[in-house]
Amino acid sequence: MKFKIVPVLVLCCWFSGYSQNVDSLKKILNQFSQANALDSSRCSVLLILTEYAPEGEWEGYNAELKKISEANLKSKTLDRSKIRFFKSCLADAFNGEGFICQTSKSNSFKALENYRKSLTLREEIGDTLGIAESYNNIGGVYENQGNITKSIEYYHKSLRLNNLLKNNYGIAITLSNVGRIYSQQKNEDKALEYFQSSLVKHRESKNEEGEAITYNNIAVVYYKMGDTLKALYSYEKSLVLQDRLGNKPSKALLLNNIGLIFLNKGNFEKAIFNFNEGLEISEQSAYVKGIIFSLFNIGRFYTDKKNYSLAIFYTKKSLKLAAESGSSEDILHSSRALKKLYQTVNNYLAAYEMSELSSKMHDSIQNEYAKKENIRRQFQYEFDEKERILGQEQEAEKEIQKALFIQKQQYTVIVFVLIVFVLFTTFSAIYFRTVIVKRKRELAYKLLVKDSEIKALQAQMNPHFIFNSLNSGLELVRTSQKEKALSYLTKFSKLIRMILESSNKKMISLTEEIQILELYIELENMRFGDCFSYSLKVHKDLDADNIEIPALITQPFIENAILHGLQNKRSTCSEEGKSYKPQLDITLKRMDSYLKCVIEDNGIGRKKANEIKSKKLFHHQSLGMEVTKSRLNLVDENKSSVNFFDLVDSNEESAGTRVELNIPINEMF
Repeated sequence: MKFKIVPVLVLCCWFSGYSQNVDSLKKILNQFSQANALDSSRCSVLLILTEYAPEGEWEGYNAELKKISEANLKSKTLDRSKIRFFKSCLADAFNGEGFICQTSKSNSFKALENYRKSLTLREEIGDTLGIAESYNNIGGVYENQGNITKSIEYYHKSLRLNNLLKNNYGIAITLSNVGRIYSQQKNEDKALEYFQSSLVKHRESKNEEGEAITYNNIAVVYYKMGDTLKALYSYEKSLVLQDRLGNKPSKALLLNNIGLIFLNKGNFEKAIFNFNEGLEISEQSAYVKGIIFSLFNIGRFYTDKKNYSLAIFYTKKSLKLAAESGSSEDILHSSRALKKLYQTVNNYLAAYEMSELSSKMHDSIQNEYAKKENIRRQFQYEFDEKERILGQEQEAEKEIQKALFIQKQQYTVIVFVLIVFVLFTTFSAIYFRTVIVKRKRELAYKLLVKDSEIKALQAQMNPHFIFNSLNSGLELVRTSQKEKALSYLTKFSKLIRMILESSNKKMISLTEEIQILELYIELENMRFGDCFSYSLKVHKDLDADNIEIPALITQPFIENAILHGLQNKRSTCSEEGKSYKPQLDITLKRMDSYLKCVIEDNGIGRKKANEIKSKKLFHHQSLGMEVTKSRLNLVDENKSSVNFFDLVDSNEESAGTRVELNIPINEMF
């Protein structure tokens, strides 16, 4: 039986050690389905299951992932982050479908179609790592079709991207694929070079599975080159790794390959030991291919020992299993071996039957090979023809460009003289006009900034808030809650003092802004009876002490979330007898040269808040947010922005509001 290079697949192999985690994920997915959880949560679990669930199960999870992703992408209410997420999920699902078509060999063109759909989606969302994976998978399909030229082209595309990303795992996979092609082309020196480079990258990425596969491939190359000592060493290195990983099918194949080396060296004791151990492991793991391989090799062992009855017994068992599994190559090897054995024992009728069977299998395999070869030649011809036409077009384009360049040179001198004259006569007028306009803009800018700051201060601490805060303090005194009243009024006075101090500054440190916000939120929470929960998260990479932002820039948005979002929903739920836990979350994170502030509440939503506001006879008109937008634009129109997002639940009901502010910052050091 022929030695085989183990194919390097993009999807991870399944190991029994993951079964416990997979079972837990299945339970979580079931709970999500029963509770009508968000589709994004279900997709996150499905992504892991498609990666680690065993063969026969992950395909179903992949189909479910595709269905959910396609359904969500039809919605017109998704924000950009959700669109990107579901496109990424759909790209992975198409990748999985391509893998199914490719490994089942049902339709290589369908596999190529799915891989290209995955590639298109990954290009749309800028997923460079995914693009590299898609290139590699497309190269694999072309390799299976026999189109080696296109296969190498896509493998090298994948290799270039993985090198840019410094993705050692991706580099290692692609190097192994290229090495496999060179081995198939009988260029063993080049194949060995690529496999050894792949091995280095697998070690750097600590990928033991990749190391084990690559050691096996290196062993096959050494065996083909006649260096059985190095082949044996590489097989044993692979065996140790596969044993550690618990990959029994691969371990069984390796034991058989090691046994064949010992058999060829005449070491019968070690040969039969490895064959029997490989058979035992294959039977334990129900690995049919390994059982066929082991039985065939045991039959070969007894043939070399001239024990023809046992040789025929084991080879017949190998043939029977090969026929049941429909493996044409294994049927061919076993029938050929039995033909020679029957001839040796003078059973010519049985030898004739095996000769007929082997001829039939040989013709079937050759027909399949001829089909692939025809496809390869067709693709090669088309590729070469396209290259030839492209080369002619490029040469014609060069001639046209050369003629245009000469023509342009003739006009250059005339045009240059005219341009110089026009520039000289208009330069003075443009210069003085620019200076005047610039001075007017600077003056207008200073006036607008000053006016905006005054309006912002008035909007941030409006009389409505001060009146309600003082009333809340007095109520605590009247109800004999002296300690709470004292704490409340102390914090209130501290907040007033901090705001008045910051009002004289255009920029304050982020630490000061956070302190003001925390005091303000605490007071509002105390004023409403500690009815809501809140969190203020500052990213660990954010140096709040050494960053300045415009003073009191975020308070109006937080005030709006509490008064119009949380309190309105609290009142509505109370009237309807529904339970409700108000929540306010604030996140601060640095994004290059600006601060990203995200304010999210689970309140009533903007639409219903406006409806409630419109029904009131008297209502306070807050200009704080509009003034703040103007201030941000004046500071830096290009970097600053304010974006509102209406949140919805799985029933498309309002689930609150998220505000994202991009605030320009100054470094203090």
